Amino acid sequence: DETALSSAIQSANVTLGSLSIRDGEYRFDVRFESKVVTREDVENVWLKLGGRTYQIKDLAVVREEQQRAKGMVTADGQQCISMAVIKRTDARMADLREGIQDLIGAFERDYPDLNFQITRDQTELLDYSINNMVRNLIYGALFACLIIFFFMQDFRSPLLVVITIPTALILSFLFFYVLHISINIISLSGLVLGLGMMVDNSIITIDNITQRWTKGEPLADACVYGTQEVFTPMLSSVLTTCAIFIPLIFMSGIAGALFYDEAMAVTITLISALIMSVLVIPVFYYRFYRKQPCFTPNKFISRISVGNMTRGYDAILSWFFRHRGVMWSIFAAAMVLIGVLFINLDKQKLPTLSHSDTLLNIEWNERISIEENNRRCEQILAQFPDEITQYTAMTGAQQFALSHTREMGISEATVYIKAGDIRQIEKIEKEANDYITREWPMAVHSSQASGNIFDMLFQDREAPLVARIKNTNGSTPEPDQLSTLLYTLREALPGQYIPQPEWNEYIELITDPERLALYDVSFGQIMSYLQNSMNAGSVLRISKGDFSMPVVIGVGTKDAKDLIQGSYIETRGGRVPLEILLKETRNRDLKQI
Repeated sequence: DETALSSAIQSANVTLGSLSIRDGEYRFDVRFESKVVTREDVENVWLKLGGRTYQIKDLAVVREEQQRAKGMVTADGQQCISMAVIKRTDARMADLREGIQDLIGAFERDYPDLNFQITRDQTELLDYSINNMVRNLIYGALFACLIIFFFMQDFRSPLLVVITIPTALILSFLFFYVLHISINIISLSGLVLGLGMMVDNSIITIDNITQRWTKGEPLADACVYGTQEVFTPMLSSVLTTCAIFIPLIFMSGIAGALFYDEAMAVTITLISALIMSVLVIPVFYYRFYRKQPCFTPNKFISRISVGNMTRGYDAILSWFFRHRGVMWSIFAAAMVLIGVLFINLDKQKLPTLSHSDTLLNIEWNERISIEENNRRCEQILAQFPDEITQYTAMTGAQQFALSHTREMGISEATVYIKAGDIRQIEKIEKEANDYITREWPMAVHSSQASGNIFDMLFQDREAPLVARIKNTNGSTPEPDQLSTLLYTLREALPGQYIPQPEWNEYIELITDPERLALYDVSFGQIMSYLQNSMNAGSVLRISKGDFSMPVVIGVGTKDAKDLIQGSYIETRGGRVPLEILLKETRNRDLKQI
């Protein structure tokens, strides 16, 4: 009787606390313990049946077995353990990366026989983006100075701009500190955007001072009045530009959090550049040229100067003013062309982001084991021995403390693949999907970018066209009807990938209430028998130190075909065949609705 065995084991595992007894002037805690912590303890549990006493080892075989795996993780062909490290919202990515590196170093010292490897490292993308932004900022400043050399025809004027850029950036970073804005990808992009406008103000101020000095004004007066003359136009230019970005500050949600840094960075950069152009440029201009009687262009630079382009511009402008009809015709044609291009251009929420790694999601749509699932994944990866630099295959159910992946069943798999470059990953995505379709036509599969920070924030999983199918009677579509409909759609749309539906096949056991009453069998008895037959009747969990294992009462391993046939339930009237109480059917239904 499995019930008697279960009760005996549970009764033998008792711990009583919070009892005390008084002994004179003293009071002592009383503890009573009867623990089951080893296999021998389970074997030696006593129970009484039919007037006789037995130990469990006299009635059953007690053995330790490895729990059936529900999931598996392999990396580069070796079975492994995968741990997900998720950053807190208030933590810095750089601190997280440093902490993980220190932790891995400690693990490698403590466990020299094990190999530790980081996959799907999001800090790489962050470092690359920030370094790229900083590099663009430096290159932009250098190219701006190079262009100024040709227009200013002097070596000192570009040097003034070179001084202005870092000075304005220092003032911008000071504003960042006061307003609690961090240096990140978004704020750096705002700085890069404002860099070109920052140079504009300096050029206008330098050029106007030079023009007034060339016309005969004293250098000091040219610096003062030249700056004063262009201050109002520059201020209006800065304010109109900031007026476009300032509304972004008041946006809410994720978009507001992102655009706030960019809008503030552009606004701060422009204001800093205006302050530098008004206060710093005139002072340094005077200091640089105070020993010269007048402005003298450099002979070498004046030879390759592009300033003569203005004569051609004046001629073209004068021609258009004399032929206004042509000008208005070009304007009307440009407006029409704008409308045509706007209609025909592709429209997306975000530009396509390139990536060198991918996630391959597979639902085999077959009742396969976890070992077969893993074997198929390895077979797919073996097709690309030269292109793949790193991979991790997660097959079956995954048990993470903080779930960061979709829930998967035994017949599902998620494979992370990293390639050398973008072209290789595109080839792997296409050929892997084609291979799965060819080898396992019932499988449902897709590939996607491996969840970097931009995909998490701006992910767009919506299909361009969605068809919703339902029965006229409101019930769930029948599997055969749905398969026929999808086959018809594939024939009508040969160029489109229409995946198979994800099916969930199951065994349905239907009881006969009349026979249950006739043979005096309860639903509880049937349920208990089925749990024991499938080794799902957990009695208790043994815990000792860091180890823990469940104690399960079962009748051995049975196949699905032997679950009912040849099985009996003990009743007061005798043994009753289970097959006359239950009817077995096999059905399938949509895994997700």
